[in-house]
This record gives sequence, C-alpha cells and structure tokens, in this order.
Amino acid sequence: MKEYIALNHMQLASDFDSQKTHYVIPHHGVLRSESTTTKLRVVFDALVADICKMYASLKYHQTILNTVTYDMSCAPFLAIRSLKYIADHFSKQFPIGAAVLKEEMFVDDLLTGADSVEELHLKAAEVTSMLSKAGLELAKWNTSNIEGNGAEFQFKVDTKDITKTLGMSWQPKLDVFCLRYTLPTIIVITKQSIVSLVAHLYDLLGLVSPVVIRRKILVQELWMHRLNWGDPLPSELQSQWKRIEEDLHNLQTIEIPRFIKY
Repeated sequence: MKEYIALNHMQLASDFDSQKTHYVIPHHGVLRSESTTTKLRVVFDALVADICKMYASLKYHQTILNTVTYDMSCAPFLAIRSLKYIADHFSKQFPIGAAVLKEEMFVDDLLTGADSVEELHLKAAEVTSMLSKAGLELAKWNTSNIEGNGAEFQFKVDTKDITKTLGMSWQPKLDVFCLRYTLPTIIVITKQSIVSLVAHLYDLLGLVSPVVIRRKILVQELWMHRLNWGDPLPSELQSQWKRIEEDLHNLQTIEIPRFIKY
C-alpha cells in the first residue's frame, strides 16, 4: 500500500461518508517468486454485470484508486487505448517510437526487432523517451544480439537467462524457445489434480502439439467416465496419465530455434 501511494497509484480517501453506499473492490496478492520484475502482484476481483444505458447514465469515479484497475473487464481496452493515445500525441516528435508503440506492443509486452544495432538503439531510445514523458517505464530488456548493449541500454544476453514473452519462455542468447514450468507432485491421481496440472503447460505456438493433443484426449476421457473431481482414476487411465506425465517432464529439454522470415 505504501508503494501504491508513493507511485501515485492510490490516494487516501477524502470526504468519506460512511452513511453512503460504497463499492469496495475485493483484492488479493499473487506471489510469483520466479518473476524478475513484479514478484507480488495485486489482483482485483471486480464485479460483472450488465447495466442498462450505462454510458448515458453514469459518470465513473473511484474513491481510492487512481489507475486502470486490474481484472476489470474494461482494463485491457483502457490500457491499450492509452498507449495508442500516447503514440498519436508524440508521433511528430518520435515517429519511429510511435510506430513501434502502435504496431509492436502486445498489451504490456514490446516485441520488436531491427536490421542493425544502430536502428535497435534508435527504436529503444524513442520508445523509452516517449513513454517516460507519459510516466511509464520499460523494464526487462532482452536481445539475441550481444552487440546490442551500449551505454544507454543494457540488454540481458546471458546463456542462462530465460524470459517470458507472451507466455512463451525464450532464451535470448541462444535465440530459442523453450518450455519452463514447475509440475506439482500428484499423490492421488484425480480428475481435479490432472486438470490443474495440465493448465501449467502453455503452448501458444503449438510447438509441442503431439503431447498437448494426448493430454486433451485424456481430459475428454475423464469427463466421459463421469468421474467426480476428487475420485481416484481407474487403473487404465492412471497408466495413461503416467506415460503423459513422463513426456511433460521431458518437454523441458526441448529447445526450438526462433524462425526469422526475410
């Protein structure tokens, strides 16, 4: 809370009338020890409803929070629309950076490239300056080219460095995609434990489809058997799962070179 106040993300409520009805957004913390930037993220559990003629009837106001609120249905639009506004506002001063912000931002991830180190630094400089003027900061720079480092920008290029890009694990130095995740130990194999573990594997590009398909087929069979969430699996399904589980562990040894189309 002190950090939120220091960053002006939050303010103390003034003129608070306890006799009036107020909506307090439930929230909780999500701890991600593997994250290099935000280890503890606050998640807000906003309500979902349909309000008749909402745009014509309401003026939006939050008593405490000053920022776009996580997990409200409007939050992604507000964030992306804000970036577009920043790009339009500074397009004359930073034409290259504005183009990057419009075309190469994916929510809060910047994925771009350059044909030369000089162009790379120009892009980075313009985007950084433009966002800085709007009170935003780019963090966790990564590149596959060690020559990309300079006095102004320090890019991570260590062989052991792995960063997450749109949910995919990427090793910048080797320029390969890989799969890195922690599989919880299952003591009793149930439908619930399998569905939960299966959700840990994120394959955006379909690079390990053979394993993913087998996994989805097994989940379908679990539903066909009409098992309750906590019921132990029949022996034949347990054997099938153990074979898939071995493949899941072996997936962490796979590295896929990133394809660049010229």
